[in-house]
Amino acid sequence: YFSFEIGMRKPDEDIFKFVLNNHNLVPKKTLFVDDKEENIETAENLGIQVWHLQVGKEDVIELLDKNQTK
Repeated sequence: YFSFEIGMRKPDEDIFKFVLNNHNLVPKKTLFVDDKEENIETAENLGIQVWHLQVGKEDVIELLDKNQTK
């Protein structure tokens, strides 16, 4: 989604709700990955699973590797 197309921006919770509703997603079964604390906090407050990406220390590709080793 592009913010300018839907008229919403993170960390406003309305954009998270829009995506959840638009795709019939269950928050506790949805993963949000971001590097900004304010975006992570909003997603967590809505019950969404989060991964706070540490830029320069980890890569989103690592998430796939971590899941395959479980």
